[in-house]
Amino acid sequence: MVLPIYEMAFTGIRMISLGYIFMGLNSFASMFFTSFNNAKHSTIIAMLRGIGFFMLTLTVLPMVMGIDGVWIAMPVADLLTIFFTAWFLFKMRKVYHYA
Repeated sequence: MVLPIYEMAFTGIRMISLGYIFMGLNSFASMFFTSFNNAKHSTIIAMLRGIGFFMLTLTVLPMVMGIDGVWIAMPVADLLTIFFTAWFLFKMRKVYHYA
């Protein structure tokens, strides 16, 4: 006999685990810009990931997907932040000479 809570948690953990790679890339980029004393880009990445896109996805996705929307809100927020991260890395590559 499988409990409904177990099924929900098992499904949710699988959904959340998809976002770890995006979370790692965003965290790396935020620390990368911090190490170059560029607090502006570091803060933008951290705020978009932690507050901006997370609040947006946590509000919208459960209305569309139900409980699965709650589980997938953070990975989607991290995925959306990746676009800004990539743009900042591309934009600053000649300033810091890393590419």
